Amino acid sequence: MRCFRCHRFGHGRDRCRRNIDLCVKCDELGHRGEECDRSHKCVNCKGDHPASSKNCPKYLKEEAILRYRAHNGGTFRQARAAVIAEVAKEVRPKFYAQAVRGGPARRVTVPVTAQNKIESVRMAQNSATKKARPTNDRPRTGETRKPQTFERYATNPEVDLESIDSLRSVPKDFCHACCRAGGTSPPRPAPRRQPPPFPASPDGSCPGGF
Repeated sequence: MRCFRCHRFGHGRDRCRRNIDLCVKCDELGHRGEECDRSHKCVNCKGDHPASSKNCPKYLKEEAILRYRAHNGGTFRQARAAVIAEVAKEVRPKFYAQAVRGGPARRVTVPVTAQNKIESVRMAQNSATKKARPTNDRPRTGETRKPQTFERYATNPEVDLESIDSLRSVPKDFCHACCRAGGTSPPRPAPRRQPPPFPASPDGSCPGGF
């Protein structure tokens, strides 16, 4: 159904919202189609043909909707949706076929020499990054270094080992309690006592009868 006032589809002249007739040939106001000598312009598809042409895409679509409704029934909206779906099924394979005819996409290939240069630059950057990283001699989290105090003193023959071993046996609670009470450091163990020398004999012989 085409309106003879605005020349659009879907309603008649009696239900048209326009008050002035449009030209069926050029889609302009102020004159009729019989008097028009301008170039053709369709109001529906903007093509170079009059709105009354049966080759207009809009006209062919509306004709298919009316034919579908006449055979299958239903409302105009349902018939319109069914026709649009059928048209989409027909158009989609054609679009894919045109895309395939265009040929495969071109692949950009990099010459071997350029790839070698890129790899050499990448390796140089990685080596420079490794050299620029500062070395941290601090122990990692969770790692503790072994105390070297007693090992270092054990190799020195001048150090009294028994006094050092006695320091290990002093409990920590005793040290903390002593410091809190008097504010002084805990007492150190007495050094090892040396045996007294043997008295010399009057005749000058070796003491002890040796």
